[in-house]
Amino acid sequence: MNPLPERRSAREWTVLTAIVVVLAISCVGLGRWQWHRYEARSLEIARIESNYSAAPVPLDDVIGTDGTLAEADVWRQVRLTGRYVADATVLLRNRPIGGGTGFHVLAPFVDDASGTTLVVDRGFLDGLQTPTASQIPQPPTGDVSLVVHLRPDEPASDRGVIPGQVHAISTAQVLARGGAAPALTDARLVGAYGVLASESPQGTDAPAILPAPSTDPGSHLSYAFQWWVFAIGLLAMLGVLFQRDRQSRRLSIDDILVSSTAGEELRAGVGAQAAASAKARRRRENDEAALEDDLIESQLTR
Repeated sequence: MNPLPERRSAREWTVLTAIVVVLAISCVGLGRWQWHRYEARSLEIARIESNYSAAPVPLDDVIGTDGTLAEADVWRQVRLTGRYVADATVLLRNRPIGGGTGFHVLAPFVDDASGTTLVVDRGFLDGLQTPTASQIPQPPTGDVSLVVHLRPDEPASDRGVIPGQVHAISTAQVLARGGAAPALTDARLVGAYGVLASESPQGTDAPAILPAPSTDPGSHLSYAFQWWVFAIGLLAMLGVLFQRDRQSRRLSIDDILVSSTAGEELRAGVGAQAAASAKARRRRENDEAALEDDLIESQLTR
């Protein structure tokens, strides 16, 4: 008789099911996270496509009275006319540019129409080495007309840097690092900065204008579906394991039943053969006894 194969106990099935369910839920959650990133990226691309090339408008048409930039207006183009605070230029260090890193040149700009001071990212300088003061392009002097793309301020960074440099474009931090705060005490500040699109007149040896933002949606959508397929696969695997366990148990019981029936038939056959042999032996013994009696009787009658 074949023994039953070892099966997973109820406790083992509980642990295995719990692990698979937790992993499946995690995969679903990761898929939702990638889906939300895809949706956020799609909204960002829609804003870029709608705002980046739109006709420039005055700054006050975009910036609210509280000095904030609405999310729907990110990348909008605005017109500014005024002057740069040239001696307050600072460098934004180590930003990725076209596969490398470089420095952005930041300079405060006072808009005459609104009385607002806006930090302007005039462009970038290639290279990892810190430019010297003479290598930093200076903005044009006097009255200047600008067109810039608006972006919200970045959170201020607490990382230490050398004087005249920053790690983030935060209006208050840029003005403080550039030493421009005392000269702008009466100026209105906003929680946004401008990425230069054009300036007239242009400064000498002006930095390279930043390229247009990417509209590549990335791989978030495909990653989301991959995580969801993993979740379905885990649950399907659990079902297959359970089905195989039941099938193995059923086949084992059938084998035992077949073996038991064969054993009974074998024992019955052996018993019948033994009875027949015993009967034949008894017949031979009777025949031999009868023959012996006949021989004795024939000798007595002579």
